[in-house]
Amino acid sequence: MPLICLINRGSIRVYLYANDHGVPHIHVRYRNGWTVVAISDGSILAGDLRGRPRRTVLAWVERRRDVLLVAWEQMRQGGHPGYIDE
Repeated sequence: MPLICLINRGSIRVYLYANDHGVPHIHVRYRNGWTVVAISDGSILAGDLRGRPRRTVLAWVERRRDVLLVAWEQMRQGGHPGYIDE
């Protein structure tokens, strides 16, 4: 589960999983909770990220959508997605 980005001075961590299935998505850890966010439209697939952290993550996904989709495909092919800037 590679860490691909630290957002908001590291309080939000973004991960991709190599063996994930379904729609392209990221896993977001904020405090003690986990949330799964679809890359294509920013919809919340699981978890309950709310408020400012949610808006921050969704804005980041929108800005980095193309890079995230490439990283997702790299992971699906057995590669490492690398780090994505905030």
